[in-house]
Amino acid sequence: MNTDIETLDLLEKINAGNDEAFTRLAEKYQTVIESTVASFLSTAAGSEDAEALADDMRQEARLALYKAAKRYDVSGAGKSVTFGLYAKICIRNALISDRRRRERQHRKREKLRRRKNEDGASMVRDAADSVVASIELERLAKKADEVLSDMESMIFREIIKGKSAKEISREIGRSAKSVHNAIYRIKSKIKKI
Repeated sequence: MNTDIETLDLLEKINAGNDEAFTRLAEKYQTVIESTVASFLSTAAGSEDAEALADDMRQEARLALYKAAKRYDVSGAGKSVTFGLYAKICIRNALISDRRRRERQHRKREKLRRRKNEDGASMVRDAADSVVASIELERLAKKADEVLSDMESMIFREIIKGKSAKEISREIGRSAKSVHNAIYRIKSKIKKI
């Protein structure tokens, strides 16, 4: 299996920096590019705007063809693979890599979208829980006022605000032991409510 002389001549010119030679090579391999792109488009149906995706894939395929032209050993020493087969393999591999990259990006976008939705739902749940909790605490505080002494009621309201027994004892001028005992009584009375 040998690569035709015209293709070998184009490859040599491409390696010498002749841009026109690559344009002619790309025209010669246009059917390979189009058929490979078409086979990948059929497996990616519905994923994006089909024409934009096809254009992107054609660009990837042309770039792969250019790289193949630059890498192919024109002398053919020890090679039994024609440039046509080599180019087709390079184009196919480039499109596989491109598809994997697009799939990774899609999964990443979906993950971010789900996380945003979950975060938004979580914030709503947290806000709702906070409102419910504050309503419940207020209801509990009103009921607690009925069964708690004045000092216990005052300590209970400070506990609801998040203050520690030590802070409460300093504020009301009572010993920590006295406040701890009051907290114990408060817990017992509230359990009954």
